[in-house]
Amino acid sequence: MQSIHKPRPKPEEEVSKRTEVMLQKSETKLRTVVDTLPDLVWLKDRDGVYLNCNSKFERFFGAKEEEIIGKTDYDFVNKDLADFFRQKDKAVIDADKAVINEEEVVYADDGHREVLETIKSPMYDSNGNLIGVLGIGRDITSRKEIETKLALSEKRFRCILENIQLVGIMLDGNGTLIFCNDFFLDLVGWKREEVINKNWFEVFQPSKITFEIKDMFVNAINGGEMPTYHENEIVTKIGTRKLIAWNNTVFKDENGMNINVASIGEDITNRKLLEKNMIEAKLLAEEANHTKSDFLANMSHELRTPLNSVIGFSDLLLENIAGPINENQHKYISNIQKNGNHLLMLINNILDISKIESGNMKYNPEKIKIPQIINGIKESIEPLARSKFIDINLKIESDNLEIYVDIIKFNQIMYNLLSNAIKFTQMNGNVCINTKTIDKKLHVHVSDNGIGISKDEQMTIFKPFMQVNSAPNREYNGTGLGLALVKKFVEMHGGEIWVESEVGKGSTFTFTIPEDSENTSF
Repeated sequence: MQSIHKPRPKPEEEVSKRTEVMLQKSETKLRTVVDTLPDLVWLKDRDGVYLNCNSKFERFFGAKEEEIIGKTDYDFVNKDLADFFRQKDKAVIDADKAVINEEEVVYADDGHREVLETIKSPMYDSNGNLIGVLGIGRDITSRKEIETKLALSEKRFRCILENIQLVGIMLDGNGTLIFCNDFFLDLVGWKREEVINKNWFEVFQPSKITFEIKDMFVNAINGGEMPTYHENEIVTKIGTRKLIAWNNTVFKDENGMNINVASIGEDITNRKLLEKNMIEAKLLAEEANHTKSDFLANMSHELRTPLNSVIGFSDLLLENIAGPINENQHKYISNIQKNGNHLLMLINNILDISKIESGNMKYNPEKIKIPQIINGIKESIEPLARSKFIDINLKIESDNLEIYVDIIKFNQIMYNLLSNAIKFTQMNGNVCINTKTIDKKLHVHVSDNGIGISKDEQMTIFKPFMQVNSAPNREYNGTGLGLALVKKFVEMHGGEIWVESEVGKGSTFTFTIPEDSENTSF
């Protein structure tokens, strides 16, 4: 039996088949890669007819590749959009180079929109013949949204900077002015084109501080600390200087390197000048006040010496030591004595005020029993109360209450408050003294049912020479120094004083003295 042999393929046929298999595998791999890309990929011939596309592009047209190949854009989108695509394809062919565009498209498969960045390039075969246009479209919707938000944010930022009455500037890493607002330009008198891209330190900084401010800036750009707040002068176009209070912010790039410094500044030139003038005026006022106090103290001493003689001789005459006097003489001398004592009290008050204001008033606290001292004051002032048939009532919390006070000044406080209460209370009225201890403080209330004090007068009643019903024809006599002294004496003890009153119903003056007033520094 004769064997049958198949003819062996020729060598060139084997090579051709192997090449074909390799090409098919390579094409499959390439196709897989193209279909895996998140971008749209397509190829058209020079007449706009589709030759290939990937799976992402299929979603755009809502059709399979085999349904797209051999057709044009006019078969899938409206004429205006198809004309736009065709125009861009021709532009690529005419330019013979890649062209980048941004296009907003609607996907046919689900209707969602995307903004695409498309790169269209002319495609040639191995012989250099034009095949058509290769297109790649990348979804940049998120990027465009971020850009839009950034643009809006920048617009708002610029709007704020242009409308606030503050200086707004930004310097780059070399100290070049890259942004300034209108307020800054109005302040320095320059036009924008005259200062933008100019070196900040050469144009706006006074020479005596240029190096100091520049060193601070360079240190910040090189990674050092930038003061969030500082003050320095800038020079205007005409050479005047403005003092600016700066708030600074350093901006970094994506690598964390300092690249810009933004500063918001307030022109405090006038404010600083006003503060300086106020300080100078205060010093002058204090000096004048001390001069006044010294003058009043000297005058008080000069007046008190002859006045004591007048009062002393009046006492002698009233006691008939120089011989008997008749009724009219007694009346006249009594008036001299009364007005002399009133004038002496006024002089003493002025002297006390002067001592306090000049810091020469001494404070000598000692431990006393409050019930004992208040009872003594009540007894001394009762004759004045009886002259108007006024009752003085006492309500003392404890008979053993002890506290550190300056006895002379405490007596003056109580005497002034009680004499005022009696003076401003009608006949047959009532005055009450009430004491209690609250939070380690002695509270003393002096109340009456007299004429009361208006709200406006309550605001000024503790000021020197201010008093209730201070009109020239006022019904009640007084100098207006008593309550001013009371307030200062209370404060010397580390306490407070206030008044509660209603016109026609009476007043209550309350003052406090801490239990540890022995250690009060005045």
